[in-house]
Amino acid sequence: MTTSILETNYIEPDRPYSQKELGIIRQQNIFNIRLSNIKAEHNRCSHFYLVKKNGKKEKQIKDTLNSSNEVNFGNCSVCWKLSKTPINLKNDAINVVKTYSNKFYNEPTRITHCLVDVENVFYTWLYEI
Repeated sequence: MTTSILETNYIEPDRPYSQKELGIIRQQNIFNIRLSNIKAEHNRCSHFYLVKKNGKKEKQIKDTLNSSNEVNFGNCSVCWKLSKTPINLKNDAINVVKTYSNKFYNEPTRITHCLVDVENVFYTWLYEI
């Protein structure tokens, strides 16, 4: 029985996908996970991620940005999630975080099926209940 998205294998697409179709799939994933367009960035650990729409961290970031130019909105959710990941899945989680960080540091100009999958796995892992 699969208990984590980290335990699933990537399934190669069985047909080509257009950029428009991949964009729609990506937007649907973002909608389903309820991601905001606000990105949290942590200088200490170099992690970044989109926060949950209407979540506590989104409110903290908005309030901080409205009150000053200094951004300090608490702990890193990626670091916290890594610390809570079971030991048998830790290496898989670290690999997903590294891959996501490398591929999405700058918004990709061309989306692939693999990139959509990496992004979906990263956010599902980060925000799964």
